[in-house]
Amino acid sequence: MRCTINLTSYGVYNVTIEYLKVLVFKSPVNISNSTTIKLRVNITKVEVKLYTNDTMPLQLDNFSGYFDVNGFQVPFDKNTPVYLPFGTFRYFVSFSNINRTGSFTVDGRSTRLDIVLPIISSAEIVFRTLDNESPEGFNASLTLRYGERIVLKEGPPLRDKYSLSYPLAGLYHLRVDYRGQTVYEGDFTIDKNNRRVELKIGVFRRVEIRVLTADNRPLYSDDISFEVVSPLNDRMKVTPNQDGYFSLEFCPYNWRYTLRVKSNTLGEVFTYDFYVKSPSVEVQTELVSTYLRVSPGGSAKLPGNLSVTLYYISSSPIVVKVVSLSRVVDQVNEPVGFLPIRGRYRVVVEYAGYRWTTDFDSVAHGILVVTVPLFDVRISAVDLDGNPLYGCIVALRVGQPSRLVFRDQLRNGQAFFSFVPSDYGSLSVNCSGLEVLSASILPKEIEAGSINVTARVKTFLVTVKGWFNRALTGANVTLEVKYKGTVLTFSTTTDSTGTAVLRNVPLPLGSNVTLTVSYGGFSEVRNVYEGSPRQEVFLDVFLDTPFLKAGLYQTVLLLATIVFVAAASFVVARRVARIATFRSMFEEGGYFEEEKEGFLERLKKLFGKKEEKEEEEESLDIFV
Repeated sequence: MRCTINLTSYGVYNVTIEYLKVLVFKSPVNISNSTTIKLRVNITKVEVKLYTNDTMPLQLDNFSGYFDVNGFQVPFDKNTPVYLPFGTFRYFVSFSNINRTGSFTVDGRSTRLDIVLPIISSAEIVFRTLDNESPEGFNASLTLRYGERIVLKEGPPLRDKYSLSYPLAGLYHLRVDYRGQTVYEGDFTIDKNNRRVELKIGVFRRVEIRVLTADNRPLYSDDISFEVVSPLNDRMKVTPNQDGYFSLEFCPYNWRYTLRVKSNTLGEVFTYDFYVKSPSVEVQTELVSTYLRVSPGGSAKLPGNLSVTLYYISSSPIVVKVVSLSRVVDQVNEPVGFLPIRGRYRVVVEYAGYRWTTDFDSVAHGILVVTVPLFDVRISAVDLDGNPLYGCIVALRVGQPSRLVFRDQLRNGQAFFSFVPSDYGSLSVNCSGLEVLSASILPKEIEAGSINVTARVKTFLVTVKGWFNRALTGANVTLEVKYKGTVLTFSTTTDSTGTAVLRNVPLPLGSNVTLTVSYGGFSEVRNVYEGSPRQEVFLDVFLDTPFLKAGLYQTVLLLATIVFVAAASFVVARRVARIATFRSMFEEGGYFEEEKEGFLERLKKLFGKKEEKEEEEESLDIFV
């Protein structure tokens, strides 16, 4: 520094110099003819340098400060050195909101002040979730404190990494808050040996939740919706995949969530609270994939006009499934979705006016099994002789009063009915319009599947013969059955053995049966009874030709007539011949004319007497 003094003369002067109120020179000075005097004062130039506290310190820029010299503030920065008097002075330095103070002694050797701040050049805080994932996007905020001072406050959302420039070395306190709830709070140290801090906050980036049925199968259905409720009452709609998995993002540790499962038909069917303590959670519900199985009790199949309704019993019954059959099937095996295993259910089966109800307190093995009391029934009917009936109509009526009527024609003594309900009923057999059987039927008989009955029906065997035990072929045989104003007629003809068979003749109690046999003008009528199904009929047929049929007496009379006619014809012929001879003789001799007339008169008288005799014989034959 330079100082100009105006002196009047040469000589020795006592010079005292103060700088910033500090005595920096005091000594006699001989002033001669020189105009320039150099004095060495106790002032020196001091450069101030600022460094970090790294292992390899870095020089800092952009700092400011000053020395306090007797109340004077002598500012300095990295580019401006300062001149200070000798002595010890306080200094104040400021860098990036970091203030530090200290003492510095200035002497002839102190030309540089190196200040090492308790900071490091940079530090990094890295966040990871509990499942070692980045929390980038997590809707949380952080607060970083150094002592009472807030160093950093950011978010939401949270970043996975924060860089700190020139942080103070020392103990820090960090807190991460998520919607008013602290998910991390802790202390850590930043220094030259610990410049990267990795922290795990108490959050899972992704939590895989698997929902299982009661039988450990994935719960997946378009008929079911899922909702997860967080502790903060956030309601999240979720959809598991076909393996039963869905995921939640950013779940704080040990938070309680509620899973609600809702059926489109039944409403809310399952609620479960679970705590997130790992990145995977398994929830086993009380639901089970359920099938409705309806089978016939004793029929081979189910009828086409049957309907099945499944109800879920709660405060009021809820229809879960309706199955209406349009054709005959072996059984109903219908999926009905996921149902609560401990629910109460009711299955109603309706068929032809019948209604069967089955209640369940739970779903066993995922199947609701219903057996419908329908049976296939075989009717075996025989007549009074034990022969199978045929052609008759059998009717099975079921119910009180009759709800269902089954009809069929007996074939070889049997009829078959399908889909017969187990109930009280009646069985009737009608042959040729007459009822030959009426019986009550018990449910156990229907359930047995076979009913054997005996109808009041007979087969009549009629043998027709004439004289000498000769079979009469082609005789007309007729049975007439009279019952309550109804008359039935059964007719046939005898075969080559003279036998006629009349089958399936109904014999209701109280009926009358008349047998009529006719053959070539001969006939016989008699009453017959069920205890006499075999009838032998003798007809007085002695002569049996295609053109003439006659009895014994008629045959004898015919033969006698033939003999008489033959004899008479012979006599007449002889007499005619004689007359012819006499005539020729008379014609040849005329003189016999008178004799001729007398002779003719005698012949007339002879033939007249003969005719009277024959008439008397014929009149006697009539009375014989």
